[in-house]
Amino acid sequence: MFLSSHVVVALARRLIGRRSLVSGALLLAAAGAPATLAQTTSSTVYWGNDGGANFIAPPPFDGVLCLSAGSGHVVSVYPDGGPIAWGANGSGQCNVSTSLGRARKVVAYGTTSLVLQSDGTIRSFGTGGAPGNIGSCLDIDGFGNYGAAVRGDGVIWTFGSGVPAGNPYSPGMRRVAAGGGFVLGIRQNGTIAGWGPSGVDNAVPAGLDRVVECAGGGAHAVARLWNGTVRSWSDAPLPVDPQVEPAIAVDAGPESTVVLRSDGRVFAWGKDAGGNPLPPVPPQLGSVSAVTATANGVLAVVEPRMRPQTWSIGEGGNDAVYGVVLRGGMTFDEAIADAATRGGRLASITSAEENAFVYGLVWRMPAAWFSVDAPFGVFIGARQAPKSTEPAGGWQWLTGEPWNFTAWINGEPNNTMCTPTGGIVSESVAQYVSQVDRWNDVAAVPDACFGWIAPGYVIEYTRDCDGDGLIDAGEVVSGTAPDVNRDLIPDNCQCIGADLTADGLVGAPDLAVLLGFWGTSPAFERADIDRNGIVDGLDLATLLAFWGACAGG
Repeated sequence: MFLSSHVVVALARRLIGRRSLVSGALLLAAAGAPATLAQTTSSTVYWGNDGGANFIAPPPFDGVLCLSAGSGHVVSVYPDGGPIAWGANGSGQCNVSTSLGRARKVVAYGTTSLVLQSDGTIRSFGTGGAPGNIGSCLDIDGFGNYGAAVRGDGVIWTFGSGVPAGNPYSPGMRRVAAGGGFVLGIRQNGTIAGWGPSGVDNAVPAGLDRVVECAGGGAHAVARLWNGTVRSWSDAPLPVDPQVEPAIAVDAGPESTVVLRSDGRVFAWGKDAGGNPLPPVPPQLGSVSAVTATANGVLAVVEPRMRPQTWSIGEGGNDAVYGVVLRGGMTFDEAIADAATRGGRLASITSAEENAFVYGLVWRMPAAWFSVDAPFGVFIGARQAPKSTEPAGGWQWLTGEPWNFTAWINGEPNNTMCTPTGGIVSESVAQYVSQVDRWNDVAAVPDACFGWIAPGYVIEYTRDCDGDGLIDAGEVVSGTAPDVNRDLIPDNCQCIGADLTADGLVGAPDLAVLLGFWGTSPAFERADIDRNGIVDGLDLATLLAFWGACAGG
């Protein structure tokens, strides 16, 4: 899984001719090196031991949805669904056809690239790829020199060399994770089963369920649950720092683990292929939308437009500020409560233009969709009144705005959903679905079969903490109000992060905490007030500036 520097120029030329893309930039961030990131353009950032390779930027891109790293190459998916590969191409693993159309998922391993197409078929490039008789599939993965796929009937197939011994036919699976000597499958209800001589499959923590994503390393596995909880295990359980939660994506290298938290921050730990500690995450990395582990480091996609955006009047909008909040999984009522704590509400979408603007934020976030086989997206602020005529009667916005625009996907609303007995449950709230700008009706609480509903929600910010007539989040995003701790509340409205002991005062106890972590990248994250990756004089100056009572909270 070592990332090579070679870019396939012919592929780049074909891609540039195929789509008009905003130019991106590849930023190398070695241990301790700062990364200066553009605020309007997607970028890929790599850190770790590059083995002397000369990394070169991939073809221009804008908003990569997902990516996967093999032993010397990378495969990714663009927002239009088209796959692209770059890096070492000695076995043709980067000769990904530009005419494939929409891809649901891509996987890179060894000298192989796999593309799971929208119709469930698999296309292979390089060596050791999938045989042509698998049929329609739900999910794919790979590790080392072997790959794995879940067929439509829930059976897991493996192929390539070094396939773990054991029975690969495990019906009832929906997702698959390949590791060093083991294969794990996730059932529809989120429980895990697997096989292989490594023992990892036998060490799955007891009671682990509602898993939506799993990744295999050389001798360990990591899982993300529907509510953003992260669990990791090998032959013995491995601790996970609670500060990585709620997580919206996980991945594993041979001896490392990578987690993407809901606020776009990356956490990575473990060792590289040489047995050295994995270099720290570059400071001030920015909002990350996708991550993948390599043998020697981490590759991340920085997407500045994950931040809230103002739909300005000059652009035909209403000057409202919208964002996407991702928590890994939540109910509709939990989303309503969470939005209130952030100074907003679930968004009302009352025109085609507003829907297009909001969806423009959603599609840039891979974690806004649960998985390749369960395409449930984020909530919006629509709810069906009790005892309304099903399936389309009584729908209304939580704000009370007129219900004069809808964007239901074909066949929705339909008031049907999986239940253990095959019956019908009430679907009374709305969400984006299937990675398109259309809506689906869904139950407001987790369904008994799937165990999860939505990974988050679209928020419309309303808070104006200083009463100046301007929405706080909009002021922060536009740069007119400082926000050192990045919570979308102007610093003049609060003690920012200076009240480290949360006692309503900034004083000696807070100073003691800060000095205790001086010069470090602290496990106690709040000591790094400005979130630049180190506790230093900037944090001290901020703390002293707010010495005393926290008048703004």
